[in-house]
Amino acid sequence: MGRALERHDLLLRSCIEDRGGYVFKTVGDAFCAAFKSAGGAVNAALALQLALKEEEWPEEAVIQVRTALHSGEAIARDGDYFGVELSRVGRLLSASHGGQVLMSGATKELVQDHLPDDTALRPMGTHRLRDLSRTEDVYQLEHVKLDGEFPALKTLENLPNNLPRQMTSFVGRGQDLDDLEELFAKTGMLTLTGVGGTGKTRLALQFAADQLDSFEDGVWLVELAPLSDPDLVANEVAHAISLKEEPEKTMIETLTARLKGKEILIVLDNCEHLLDACAEIAEELLRRCKRLKILATSREGLGVGGEHTYRVRSLLSPKVEDATVDSLMEFDAARLFAERAVASSDGFEVTDENASAIAAVCRRLDGIPFAIELAAARMRSMTPQDVNDRLDQKFRLLTGGAKSGLKRHQTLRGLMDWSYDLLDEREQALLRRLSIFRGGWTLNASEKVCCDAIVAELDVIDVLSSLVDKSLVISESRKGSARYRMLETVRDYAAEKFVHDIDQPDVRDQHLEFFMLLAGDAEAELKGKNQEEWLDRLDDERDNIGAALDWATTSAERGNLGLRLAASLILYWDVRGFWRRGCLRYEALLDSSTDRAAARAMALLGLAWLRLDQGLYSAAKVPAEECLALSRELGDKTIEKSAVTALGAIAYRTGDYDQAQERWSAALAICQEFGFEHGVGTSLSNLSAVANARGEFQDGLDLGNRALDILHGHSSTWLTAMFNTGLALLALGQLSEAKSTFEDTVTLARKIGNAETELYALRGLTSIALNANELDTAKRLLKELTVPLRDLGGLRIYMILFLEAAHYMIKTSRADDASRLLGRATESARQIGTKLESYEQSRYESCESLARAMLADDDAFDAAWEEGRKMSLEEAVELAVSDD
Repeated sequence: MGRALERHDLLLRSCIEDRGGYVFKTVGDAFCAAFKSAGGAVNAALALQLALKEEEWPEEAVIQVRTALHSGEAIARDGDYFGVELSRVGRLLSASHGGQVLMSGATKELVQDHLPDDTALRPMGTHRLRDLSRTEDVYQLEHVKLDGEFPALKTLENLPNNLPRQMTSFVGRGQDLDDLEELFAKTGMLTLTGVGGTGKTRLALQFAADQLDSFEDGVWLVELAPLSDPDLVANEVAHAISLKEEPEKTMIETLTARLKGKEILIVLDNCEHLLDACAEIAEELLRRCKRLKILATSREGLGVGGEHTYRVRSLLSPKVEDATVDSLMEFDAARLFAERAVASSDGFEVTDENASAIAAVCRRLDGIPFAIELAAARMRSMTPQDVNDRLDQKFRLLTGGAKSGLKRHQTLRGLMDWSYDLLDEREQALLRRLSIFRGGWTLNASEKVCCDAIVAELDVIDVLSSLVDKSLVISESRKGSARYRMLETVRDYAAEKFVHDIDQPDVRDQHLEFFMLLAGDAEAELKGKNQEEWLDRLDDERDNIGAALDWATTSAERGNLGLRLAASLILYWDVRGFWRRGCLRYEALLDSSTDRAAARAMALLGLAWLRLDQGLYSAAKVPAEECLALSRELGDKTIEKSAVTALGAIAYRTGDYDQAQERWSAALAICQEFGFEHGVGTSLSNLSAVANARGEFQDGLDLGNRALDILHGHSSTWLTAMFNTGLALLALGQLSEAKSTFEDTVTLARKIGNAETELYALRGLTSIALNANELDTAKRLLKELTVPLRDLGGLRIYMILFLEAAHYMIKTSRADDASRLLGRATESARQIGTKLESYEQSRYESCESLARAMLADDDAFDAAWEEGRKMSLEEAVELAVSDD
């Protein structure tokens, strides 16, 4: 058989490719091929059938091949093709028999007047293929040398089933169908679960249609949605397969007796409101009918022994940024929107202009098919942007489902009401309160925040697990721990309910207090060896922290708690580069609170540091000085040391190195007196920076190494000390050691997400590459510099890029561009009131001297310099990384 298959593959590939076909995929022994013309496909199909028939196969290995042809548009991606037409030809292929060539009406129209000699087309009638939607006119290609008689086509009309015709096409879900196929082979019962509107029923029907060949006695759908009496479930099953109750037997006894030995698939659709009855019947049928299988859909599993559950997820949605027609069509959510919108409005068309709005709608609706279909139906009178602009009112906007369907399938709110009304009082209460979380939550958070008289803390895990089972909450594993979230559509619905919750203020206060305590724990950990872990934890809770801080501004008392929360986030916001965001938070909280406690002093300190990071030196000095005064009023030496350190940093950045040394030496003295070891290391690192700025590089190196000995393993401050030692090594000409230090700094900075130190270290590596005339490396590093730069901003950081880029321009004989960048670097320094450090001044003077020498005269340099000074930041950055 192996040799026969090898010969089969060779014959098929040669017949296809010799006639202009492109084999874009093979699946097992199946070939998927595309042709530029339908005629080429027909010639290939005929040739391969003749070749296979004429081949002298071993007697025990005669091979017959099914062939199907269909014509239509497809989406090309990475050498493969996708789209509804691929599904269409797949369904046509599944209807055929070995040795048969079938084609759709679309292909027949293209080839009927240009058929190969000795061939004809036989009409096979109109059939419902297994995509359950539109019917298809099917034709059989006949030839005098090929068999012409085959069994009836394996379409829905010719196989036992009651699967209903669907009025719309089945979009995407290829991976889901593959997953279900694999799972179904292992179990007698498979239940599709998921939140309402995710398309469980449509997927189940399609999967059931694909199973028709496997069940001799048919596939039978039992629609339970309209049913309210659990005692009638067995009758519904019997009605679906046309059985009547036998005398002196219960209906379940009749079912098990008549179905015993039958090879049959029963589809129980919408079981969630009749769980116990469905579970009882399923268990009895599976126990007594060994060849019977059950496929069910429900918001939660039935709990039947041996049951496998499969969560039906939302459709994948495209990114909003830079969305185009081509990029949209790679995502099932956007394809669904497009198909339904076109069906709803004859004039609708997906364009590059409305692509971003369509992507936004799909993402904001969580890729939920039902919601997307309702949004697409609005294209009769609205544009995608109109819908996107109004999605804050999605439950009012998304109406207009099929009037012939169930009431809950006519509006998005109706669908959510159905799920909510099936919950008990505790589940409803917890769902409402969980809507307070943003970006997900942990079990511990839900226990502390959401408990009250209705849901006790110890009961939260049970009720939360029930909401997960009912598909209203999603549980995901993050680094070995469970984290929970809701789809935004579910969260928005629950939030509407929560607005009217009498305990809403208490829950919000508990939410604020929980994250205040979490941030307090993080504050200490961020200065230690677990910094990376705690940075990640705070990243996970970033949106929750924002919501807590928003609530904190609603009263003076809460504002004091908010100050304590924000005061613990100084290092987090600094390391992550959230400078502007952090400043806005501090300013709002300081305005809303009059507390004169340590939390206010720390918030002032945070505001000073984040303004300093942005190059707002004068503005930074005001809160720093107020912090220093308040710390002395409180007698808090820890805060006093931090305030003195901040004032030293402001002096350093404005070029007042004498005052910087004085301030940082004072901070060092406080740390040494009170045993603040980490502060000693930080102060030594700061003094190293002052020495480097003055050109005292050996002192800078010595102080930096002393700092490293103390700070080793304390990631963010250790990084700064590493950079300072690297800069000293670079200036002292110890290039190998400097390069190694900068590379280690970049690696660690990226690991913990410290964009600012990453940028400074990249700048050091750029200098080394330029000094060694490694221009390709230098160009690559300049482009890498712009990545953290975009996230951080800050004029001093831009100034660094422009200086290094000017050096590169000199090296590549672009003196005019170098002059422009020197002008923009000077303007950046002027705008923030700083001056160049020793190493930077040396770089500037060297570049200026060389640029003047390379240009025609000083006037040319001055003109280019002035032109650069007036450039916008965006224009200067583009010039800095341009190729010519």
